[in-house]
Amino acid sequence: MLGQQAGNLREKAEKENTAESWNNLAEYLYQERTDPGLIQKATGKAIELATLQNNRKELGRAYIYSSEIFFQEGDILKFREANRTALQTIEGLRYYDLEEEALNNMATAFGEQDQIDSLIFYVRQAIDLNLRYKGSKRQLGNEYQNLAYSYSILGVTDSSLFYTRKTIEVLGEAKDTLRMLDAYNQLAVIHVKSQQYEEALNTFNEALDLYEKVENKHNRLYIYTNLAALFQKWGKQEQAIDFSRKAIADAANSSEKITYAKLLCNLGGHLYRHQLYQSSIDTLTLALPYIRESHYYLGTAYQTLAANYFAINKADSVTHYLALTDSLSNRNQFTRGELFYAAKAGLLLEQGKIKEAVPYVYEFIQTDSRKELKDAYPALYNMVAYILEEGAGDYKQALAYKSLAYAIQDSLYKKESDSRLNEFYALYKTTEKELEISRLNEERQKILYTRTLLISCFVIIAVILLCLSLYNRFLRLKKEKEAVSLAAKVKELEIRQMQQYLEGLEDERNRLAKDLHDHVSNNLYILENELKKIESIPPAVSRQMGQLYHQVRNISHELISPSFQYTTLAEILHSRIVELNEKATTRFTLALPEEAIIERLPVSVSHELYRIVQECIGNILKYSRATEAKITLSYKNQKLFLTVQDNGTGFDPEKKRTGIGLQIIEERTKRMNGSLSISSGPGKGCQIKVMVPFILPDAGE
Repeated sequence: MLGQQAGNLREKAEKENTAESWNNLAEYLYQERTDPGLIQKATGKAIELATLQNNRKELGRAYIYSSEIFFQEGDILKFREANRTALQTIEGLRYYDLEEEALNNMATAFGEQDQIDSLIFYVRQAIDLNLRYKGSKRQLGNEYQNLAYSYSILGVTDSSLFYTRKTIEVLGEAKDTLRMLDAYNQLAVIHVKSQQYEEALNTFNEALDLYEKVENKHNRLYIYTNLAALFQKWGKQEQAIDFSRKAIADAANSSEKITYAKLLCNLGGHLYRHQLYQSSIDTLTLALPYIRESHYYLGTAYQTLAANYFAINKADSVTHYLALTDSLSNRNQFTRGELFYAAKAGLLLEQGKIKEAVPYVYEFIQTDSRKELKDAYPALYNMVAYILEEGAGDYKQALAYKSLAYAIQDSLYKKESDSRLNEFYALYKTTEKELEISRLNEERQKILYTRTLLISCFVIIAVILLCLSLYNRFLRLKKEKEAVSLAAKVKELEIRQMQQYLEGLEDERNRLAKDLHDHVSNNLYILENELKKIESIPPAVSRQMGQLYHQVRNISHELISPSFQYTTLAEILHSRIVELNEKATTRFTLALPEEAIIERLPVSVSHELYRIVQECIGNILKYSRATEAKITLSYKNQKLFLTVQDNGTGFDPEKKRTGIGLQIIEERTKRMNGSLSISSGPGKGCQIKVMVPFILPDAGE
């Protein structure tokens, strides 16, 4: 069907031979991303005819559609310049859709070159144009998505989340399911940036299920690519390599050979970081024929090949690929990376030219500080440290890189060391048991030997002790009676003090929440706006002030007592859990009884249960180091059960029972005539269980 439509447009263009008809054909091919050869012919005809007719609109269109040829070839500089020329050609003509398309292409070009600030600049221009002249919702969603991606790259997670949600909202209005799936894919990437790897993996799996339903393999290969990046950052190299290969398999079945080559380059990088040097060399060599015109990927491949050959001690090949990198950099202004400088320094060191290697080491340090090579093999950082120490006398930086090398070495050998330690520990425990048995046998013999002697002594001493014990018992009973009376009074005083403390705590929380909200929060907001007006203030300061403002507002909301007049305990707990899972490292889950039961709980019971849950959550976040926690509320046999369980470090309940947090939980339980049990131990997590006898009122009451 697509071939027939392209054929009809081509037939019409050849018959009419106008710039507009040729551009219509080029536009169709541009949108479908197919047949670059026919795009080149159609845009060439359109440029020729539009130039003769001085038709600036069609000339601008032709420049935009012709840029697709450069993009598919990987020549990002020509792609960018073609769209810049298009913008200049249609300037002032008020063809806003064309301007918007060219601006988005400019943003894409800068994104391909990792120039994120420029990407944001052009995307924002496109968004302003779309909103001002009510452009396509689908295009607006794409622009919001690019903006979200940019902030994700910069590490501004809040902005990235905001624009990702805007993307989903706008594309939902446009009913663009495929782009929405891309947005969900991007949401998973944001989770990766926030190191929420489990959530990212779940989001990717959901997106893959949807992609399978629409059979959109072009988008699926990008999910595989992002999954490879996820596992790379997660420290799971085998999975990273596996998903890189899946992405390559998808790309090989498509017509996008440049994308196929780029994925080969990514896989080559993963293999290098996994120290599979020969496999990395074979993969990158396979990619080279497809990326001859893509300076960025070609230069990256050359540098990685040089690093691979340096790792396997093939100096001639290292020299060859370093020379190719130099040549590419001189011709096309390609920026050399840390792998280039590391390989160059290593080659000079092998040749005994340690002084000549020093400048390259400092270049390596400069690039490494911007993009730290945390998964490099330790020998690389040890080499850098050696050249700094022996060639430059820079002992401070040499020590820093030696320390980093040791840290990486520890990480590489951790699994092996742990395995060996486990074996030694098992052997130690076996030997320890044998020694314990031998020691017990020896002690048993000593006991038998001395028992006879001790019995006679005990008989004499027993008579004396009996008399003393009778007298002491009389005194002890008298003191115990006095102590029981005093303890009862102390306990009664403690209960009254704890009740007064809880009542005062609610009032103090409400007062503090009001002060934070009405004074501190508002002053921070005013200060944030004043900072934005000062041009000399760095953007990072303004961002931190904004984050502080939101943190204070969140604290004030957490302090204030919840109102159960217009909401239920279930809704408040659900809202709290969603908020925690967006920010905290602990993953919380919530299990509640049916809504009809919760709605019949009195306000006083709901309030006490909420405060107990709040206290438990605070303890988990502050002390437990848990990755998962579950909150369960159930009703059975005229009893309410509240259980809060985590998989954290745990504690000894007997030693920790005096803490104010546990005392508050215990007192709130008693106020409901309930009972409290705590089950925990070092390394075993913690379970806090509250049981409240309670008869639910009838639904009509």
